[in-house]
Amino acid sequence: MTRNELESVMRACIQESGMLLPETDVQDLAAALYEDALGKMIDSGGINVDQLRNTFAKHPGLIDNMSVRYSTPVIQLLHFIQDAFHALMCPPPYIMLTVAAILVLFVYKELNLIFTCSNIVARIKMKNN
Repeated sequence: MTRNELESVMRACIQESGMLLPETDVQDLAAALYEDALGKMIDSGGINVDQLRNTFAKHPGLIDNMSVRYSTPVIQLLHFIQDAFHALMCPPPYIMLTVAAILVLFVYKELNLIFTCSNIVARIKMKNN
């Protein structure tokens, strides 16, 4: 997460919670959180979730009023997309077993067809000789 992304998230959370802060305070808060999360590491363009989580753990009262509600249409849309993607990528186990069973039956049928055809061809050759 870049410094600008963190600032945008902070701004959205502050607005959602109904707090009124000047823009400079939001920028300063985001910059301080970013620097704290970064620690002594060299800024490589972003911080990861674990670094941010550790920063919030150091300042437990900071995150109390900073949550974006599910009622926000954009958040609802993002969760819908995430759930749909998860459903496509991780089908339930019974679907996986059904697909596996269908594949096994298909291979069994094809092998029987191949053996039957080869048996018919062998019998025709025997009769012709």
